[in-house]
Amino acid sequence: MPAEITKKLSAEIGKALASPAFQQRLASEAIDPMPMTPEQFAQFIQAELVRWSAVARERNISLDE
Repeated sequence: MPAEITKKLSAEIGKALASPAFQQRLASEAIDPMPMTPEQFAQFIQAELVRWSAVARERNISLDE
């Protein structure tokens, strides 16, 4: 995705997350948002891939049927 679009989406999501009404709605659904920059999000996703890949290997879980 082009960087300018990523930045625009990130800014708009940040605005939504700053809204007290939206925060209240998320809280009512037991959702705890984790606002982050696109770079932080990429790092988070990479760390999650490493984490869950290790769990799958440890438990001998595969996508093969």
